[in-house]
Amino acid sequence: MTQGTSSISTYYSKLKELGAEFESLVPPNCNCDKSQEFLSHLQRQKLYQFFMGLNEIYNQVQSQILLMTHLPNVNQAYSMLMNDESQKVMNAGSILGVPPVHNTGNISQLLDLYSSKPDNGQRFKKNYNLHCEVCKMKNQTKENCYKVIGYPSNRFKKKGWGSTSSAYNVTIEN
Repeated sequence: MTQGTSSISTYYSKLKELGAEFESLVPPNCNCDKSQEFLSHLQRQKLYQFFMGLNEIYNQVQSQILLMTHLPNVNQAYSMLMNDESQKVMNAGSILGVPPVHNTGNISQLLDLYSSKPDNGQRFKKNYNLHCEVCKMKNQTKENCYKVIGYPSNRFKKKGWGSTSSAYNVTIEN
């Protein structure tokens, strides 16, 4: 089973369901040392199976997890991957000066979108020392003042059918 175009949370849920079904068919027999070793072995196999099905974008995080002295279980590894994915989404937005977007759990498409934009080393920063001499508003200059250049023609129109508006919706899937 592989992640493919599914979000990481969808892939994890499907894999978890299959694991639960397998465990219900073959439950551990006893609590002896050998049985505990076998359960530990099964936990590692689940982790490896989870990693093998993930998309390549997660290779770096997988490598970091596999280098840990004590390997986490699949739930902990999933949590680490989701945390890393959330950080990538937030960092990608802050680097480009773009507000956070809907997190579908498939960061590869989001990063492809951001990486397709040329970076000429320019970073746009807001200048908080601006002050308009005409209207006395902060963060604005005389060149951009509506009292000087005129107000937009659609200033008093009500939004209705055919008008466009936008909103940002951020969700985090667990």
